[in-house]
Amino acid sequence: GGEGGGGEGGGGEAASSARFSVSALLESVSQRGAMNAEPPTDAAGVAALAAIAPKMRTTLYPFQQRGVAWMVAQESAGHCPTTLHPAWMRLAAPEGQSFSLHAHTGEASTRFFAAPPPTTCGGMLCDAVGLGKSVQVLGLVLARPPPAGWSAPHPLPRATKAVLPVKASLLVAPAALLPQWEAELHKHTVQGALRSATYVGVGSAPPPPPPPEEE
Repeated sequence: GGEGGGGEGGGGEAASSARFSVSALLESVSQRGAMNAEPPTDAAGVAALAAIAPKMRTTLYPFQQRGVAWMVAQESAGHCPTTLHPAWMRLAAPEGQSFSLHAHTGEASTRFFAAPPPTTCGGMLCDAVGLGKSVQVLGLVLARPPPAGWSAPHPLPRATKAVLPVKASLLVAPAALLPQWEAELHKHTVQGALRSATYVGVGSAPPPPPPPEEE
């Protein structure tokens, strides 16, 4: 009887092991696991990928397609989750009651202080090195063109405090990586699909034209 019980216990452990496998978990987050990921199935993601396909030289892997679809969804979200204001910390008292503590003034309150609602949810693309974050970002830029009727004043004013509807996407990178980004753009996108300009600082900009002479 004891042996039978031990056998049943072993079977239970085997069933538990089948439900959760460390090797399967590690495989899912490995580069090989990423390559075997399924492509996105949501309608918005599928539509975005279909729109950018003719503009790209590179065929995205399924996991890269999922990355582009996720970023498009983040930028298109009409309602973002409520998050805590960055000036406040949420803590728990020993009795279990939650309260908010201001990081700078030390003020404490039982209220939840929400961050201002953003216009887009944003996010971070944190794939491992070599998995194609650059091509995914280029796919996002292609998938999110300026909306209809979005026009910037021409020429742009030299200085203004107003918010201008500029059509460009700003990509900020260390100066040493700018040539790499230029190469990635030409490598992965069809000629004419994107126009780019590289700005490496005020010191490299041409001097402004002299003011017109008064008569």
